[in-house]
Amino acid sequence: MPPTDTQLQRYERSLTRLLAAFDHARVVYNRRHHGRLSGAPRHVQVMIHGTVAGLPVTVAVECRQQHRPVGISCVDHFVAKLADVGADRGVLYSCAGFTAPATDRAARTHDPAVLAISIGEPAARPAPRIPRQRRGGTSADYAHFLRYPSA
Repeated sequence: MPPTDTQLQRYERSLTRLLAAFDHARVVYNRRHHGRLSGAPRHVQVMIHGTVAGLPVTVAVECRQQHRPVGISCVDHFVAKLADVGADRGVLYSCAGFTAPATDRAARTHDPAVLAISIGEPAARPAPRIPRQRRGGTSADYAHFLRYPSA
């Protein structure tokens, strides 16, 4: 399912807020990165290398464009990819939202930390809220999410 114009605008605004949290950043789009654990090349949609509060941080960003909410297996796959490419953090966007177990898995992952963000249209029934990512943080608190090491 290709994202709508509104979803693309939300995605771009969200990425802009994320990049604003960096002191300096180098952004790499749609490249393969060497897997440290697998030894295989791994495709990452957006990889951000930079510093936050003077500390080095690497964030991998991916967007799932599917009709159904993203499930826990997709989050598990993303967490494994983050470990393989050596990312400190990961942001997983979804055009269709996330299942409750998937949001719980993302919120409870700390090494590397994962932020799950839904850019889809609100459903007829209330979409599951993204659980608190860290003490006092909410879904899009990027500066808190990027704080190093994980809280």
